[in-house]
Amino acid sequence: MGEIPVEEKHMRIWRYLQNCKGRDKALTSKQLSRLTGMSEREVRAVIAELRRDNYPIASAVHPPYGFFLPEGIDEARECQAHLYSRMRELGITARALDRAFGEHLPGRQMILDLFGKGESA
Repeated sequence: MGEIPVEEKHMRIWRYLQNCKGRDKALTSKQLSRLTGMSEREVRAVIAELRRDNYPIASAVHPPYGFFLPEGIDEARECQAHLYSRMRELGITARALDRAFGEHLPGRQMILDLFGKGESA
């Protein structure tokens, strides 16, 4: 079986998600993978692309897990809350790396002081 065209991948995922109105009807990436014949990684990548194209796909990190179309503002806000929380956590991790290895400024090469000599370029 050959590679599935990108547009077909998008439509396959979207067709299934249109039947997932409300969190209680969410489908996991594993379920979508079995239904579409794509890998779980491909499913998540396609969902990310659809979201960037303004498809209103929410996800739940507590049971019932999975991807769904929010039925109302409460379901949409719940998804937004966990996405913003993840953004904050990623920012904390990025800042910790900046502190550990020197802040990387645009246009300036980052220097890793691996041996504690404190030399700079």
